[in-house]
Amino acid sequence: MMTYQEYIDFGGFDGVKADAFNKLLKSAKRQVDRLVGYNAADQHERGFLSDFAFEKYQNAVVAQIEYTHFVGVETIAGPQEMTDVSVGNFSYKAGSTGAGSQKYSNEVFDYLAGGGFLGGAVDVYEG
Repeated sequence: MMTYQEYIDFGGFDGVKADAFNKLLKSAKRQVDRLVGYNAADQHERGFLSDFAFEKYQNAVVAQIEYTHFVGVETIAGPQEMTDVSVGNFSYKAGSTGAGSQKYSNEVFDYLAGGGFLGGAVDVYEG
């Protein structure tokens, strides 16, 4: 699990205070793992995920922490809900179940695509 200092070292916004970090981390990690389809941190520990891909995964988690933090803050434009996104040959479309759709930072998709997680361009999972 990422520590607050690792979050800051990865370029995390220091406006996210340490006491809020753990709650945001759990949510962001769960959201990013949902996109990846497996627990990337566990696969890295087992040696099935390259260091390069894991770094991109961690960048995605940091981006999602910041997105979640800022969506909860009143802004000039107000929070925006993403309904679909496409990166290369990967696309995500939020469901219309009426239960509320998942919110992701566009940066999350960029980092995951760069790490080979989306679209199968690079094999990052060897298990």
